[in-house]
Amino acid sequence: MGIKLAEFAPGKEQAFEENVLHFASDLYGSPATKNWTCMIIHIQDPAKWCDLFDIARFSHLSPETWCDSDAYSSGWDEPTLAGWRHADRSRRRVLAKMIGLTRFDSEIGKRAPLYDMITFLNDPLQNWIANLHKMPTYNLYCLVHECLHFCEDWTHKNLVIDGVPPWEDKYTIATLNAYIEHCGGWAAFKEQYLL
Repeated sequence: MGIKLAEFAPGKEQAFEENVLHFASDLYGSPATKNWTCMIIHIQDPAKWCDLFDIARFSHLSPETWCDSDAYSSGWDEPTLAGWRHADRSRRRVLAKMIGLTRFDSEIGKRAPLYDMITFLNDPLQNWIANLHKMPTYNLYCLVHECLHFCEDWTHKNLVIDGVPPWEDKYTIATLNAYIEHCGGWAAFKEQYLL
């Protein structure tokens, strides 16, 4: 049977990602990401995950390591001569077409521009990694990790370590633990977010 990942109560997964992003934005001094909204998409089919690389390649991710990725997120951030700019909704609709998100899934392509951050989760791989490391909270770790990527981008601080066991990704683990403590400990956190 294996380890079962922590299960969010209905509507609470997105709330968790948004709340932890806002918490991390304060913690690491990232005002640009402080009020972002989040959308989460679960990918169950490994073939569909492979198709997602057509969008992820715009983030300069390597095709060699893509199938080993347990999550991918996009924040609609564009480089300009003055630095990064977070695109507004009308520009996001253009970007969704440009990067192929509307071809990947037309419904996702319509909804995603309404949010500041979109996180795709590779569910089969997350389950496998959770069992490998005996970590039922691995899905929580992944969402925090994705949030910290954007805090890192906007603050130029080194906050995440990709491709290592969770306990070596020290800021992600520390942020998750700090957020759980901020909620009043595990029992209060579980009551607020989990089934």
